[in-house]
Amino acid sequence: MKALQFANIERLYWIPVVLAVVTLLPWYASWQRRRGMARLGDPGLLSRLAASVSRPRRIIKSVLFGTAALLLVFALARPQIIARRRIEIQGMDVVVAVDASKSMMVADVEPVVAKGEATRLARARAYALDLIAQLPGDRIAPMVFASGTAHFPLTADAEAASNFLTSIGPADLPQGSDLVLTVKAGRCLLRPDLYDQEKCSNVTGRRGNGGSELWKPAAKDAASKNAKPTDEEIEVETEERGKAIVLITDGGEDIPGVQTQVQLANQLGIAVFVVGIGSDEGGEVYDIDGNGKRTKPKHDKAGNLIVSRREGAALTQMVGPTRYFAEAGAGDVAVTPLVEALQTAARGKASKVVTRPTDIFTPFVFAAFLLLLIEGVISERRRRLYPDQPRTVERK
Repeated sequence: MKALQFANIERLYWIPVVLAVVTLLPWYASWQRRRGMARLGDPGLLSRLAASVSRPRRIIKSVLFGTAALLLVFALARPQIIARRRIEIQGMDVVVAVDASKSMMVADVEPVVAKGEATRLARARAYALDLIAQLPGDRIAPMVFASGTAHFPLTADAEAASNFLTSIGPADLPQGSDLVLTVKAGRCLLRPDLYDQEKCSNVTGRRGNGGSELWKPAAKDAASKNAKPTDEEIEVETEERGKAIVLITDGGEDIPGVQTQVQLANQLGIAVFVVGIGSDEGGEVYDIDGNGKRTKPKHDKAGNLIVSRREGAALTQMVGPTRYFAEAGAGDVAVTPLVEALQTAARGKASKVVTRPTDIFTPFVFAAFLLLLIEGVISERRRRLYPDQPRTVERK
């Protein structure tokens, strides 16, 4: 199905102005010619000059010029053909979970950008954003966690997923690092069909409309609210998508409990990857204020500074050596190994009806150019061998 629309429809309002100019311009030119001829004052010369002018040709030139002007206005409004077609989609569903506990505020890594923040959290966010950018066509469920989780349902909008990860920090979550809860929440996001069986209401809350397209106008009546979704809103899955959870963290507690959750995820076809953030030497842990900014170093009960290190061995134990990637924090983030590992996973197939606008202003510009070329070639005067020679009338 095809339909016509204009990307800049407000420019069509110029048409009345163009019509007025095209109508008045010949009249103004004729008035100027009459004034000029009146100044000459030679009746014989005036009659000979006027005799060579072709009024039909002037009218034709005005029509061609006006039509070309209207075509240019039409082209400036950017006419587009909207075609609906069904496309094939290949990809997988990935939960990208970023640790936002206090230990992630440790400054034992290099900033990703010059004069940037040199904390584990800043580096974890940079890693997550780069990872999302390297997964076009995949659906992302962003998650920020500490002892609780804040998450967003699967979405194909990479910008929305990235904004979610950067907008929530340590001050927005209860502190701690509950990886058991995080893996279970990721499992619930990836397998909503097992919502009741997995008791996901205790982890991700009740089912809702999160992740729905935000650009759609709100329904104005009950009938619209209860209307069935159109073909464009339905993605028909022909082959099940691959599913994965990516945990970006510096470590956590209850390793046996996390291993159990990882095994349950694997049984459901969900691969779990871990990216370890931080250095082996570690750094001091700080308290944070209400804005998530570091305040003063933390001490244990004996008065010693609390130091946090990347728990590489424990994280490797959770998922195995092939699914653990260390991000020590030197230079740019290195997402390529993880991207390659994700790309080897099964990538499902789905189809969806989409609309694609195609600009069609080029033919109108070309037609306007041809009309202006023809208008410039046509002369206003009749073809006479000796136009300045007075006509002789044969008398009988």
